[in-house]
Amino acid sequence: NSGSMSTEDVIPSRLIAAKTEAKEFVDVLPPGVEIGVIGFSGDASVLQTLDSSKLKVKMAIDSLDFGKIQGTNIYNALIAANKLFENRQMKSVVLISDGQLNVGDAPQIIRYANRNNLIINTIAVGTEEGGLTDFETVSKVDEDFLKSLAFDSGGQFYRVRDIASFGDSFDRLV
Repeated sequence: NSGSMSTEDVIPSRLIAAKTEAKEFVDVLPPGVEIGVIGFSGDASVLQTLDSSKLKVKMAIDSLDFGKIQGTNIYNALIAANKLFENRQMKSVVLISDGQLNVGDAPQIIRYANRNNLIINTIAVGTEEGGLTDFETVSKVDEDFLKSLAFDSGGQFYRVRDIASFGDSFDRLV
């Protein structure tokens, strides 16, 4: 929910498209799957602890709004996710981001994921051309970082250029 997710290179915006499709993803998951929701910009906040209630999870997704702290802090988001998993053996994260890492660094994030056995599936949202943010800066997707994060943690990488490709990515994840 960082400011760069306001960019409209994915219609109607990266954040609205991500929220819409994430709720549809929740709908197609098998009953009993536990899901948590974490919003992250310059910091991370848990919006929903792990729960099998699809209604609670979708309400948490609906509550996502742009973060008050600028930046994209994927490291803190993964720390928050890892805490949600507690002692569970299977830890799979679906990270929806444009990948514009500006807090922390990629090697640190990958080391943390590997130390904690986090499988990170990344969904890159945005275009190579990018679009204007609310701050009148051009925001482009960092596909290389998101590919690296997925590959190095044993996850899968998916690319979203429009709202239809979100559904394809989530279908493959299920």
